[in-house]
Parts: sequence; structure tokens; C-alpha cells
Amino acid sequence: MTDGAKKTKTSVPQVATNNKVESFEKHEIRTALTTRGKLYFCVPDSVSALRDGKDAKDYIKKLRKRDPELGAKWERIIKMIPFQTSGGRQLIKFADAENLLRIIRQVRSPKIEEFKKWVEKKAK
Repeated sequence: MTDGAKKTKTSVPQVATNNKVESFEKHEIRTALTTRGKLYFCVPDSVSALRDGKDAKDYIKKLRKRDPELGAKWERIIKMIPFQTSGGRQLIKFADAENLLRIIRQVRSPKIEEFKKWVEKKAK
């Protein structure tokens, strides 16, 4: 670190080895179950599913700008969780059900209510 730059740490929950891919309609949503039994959902996968496969990265940036409170809390509500992908083990952005619902509430999609029910059912 240079010039007194402060490095922030994002907590990484302990993750069980049963990370898996769930299906919402025709879209794949990566999930991770912590050793404490808390389920996390991949944020980019969730936003992409609500937008019928469109790129989620830029849309998430827009959501954070549109909602300053969400942008300010982003580092606390997102967990970087290791997930095995075709490109190897990578840190992926995940959120628990409560925070995921907070993030997606501003996504403009006709599927939003159905997706909320799906998340709540999975998280039980």
C-alpha cells in the first residue's frame, strides 16, 4: 500500500464443499452453503437471470449508483466466496437471501416476484 491507502477486507464465510448450481427457470444460479448452514446466492447470476441472460456487471454498477445506500453498504453485504468454475477456483460475489432481495428490489423485471419466492423457498 502506498501513500497511506487503506485496504478494506471483505469477510469470507467458511464454506462447505457442497457449493452447487441451482436452476431458476432456464438460468443457473450458483449457491454456497456455509458450514454454519447459511445459504448464499451468486449476485451476478441472480441479476442475469432476472434480465434474461443480459450482462449483469454493468447493471449492478447502475443499481449501486441509483441507490446510494446500497452503494455505501456494498462491501458489508457482499461476500467473496471461493467457487470452483471451469476456469478454476475463483472468488465470486455472493449475498445471503436477505441482502440479495435488497439488491434485486430495483431490478426492472417481470420475473421479480417469482424470483423472490424462489429465493425465500431455497433459503428455508
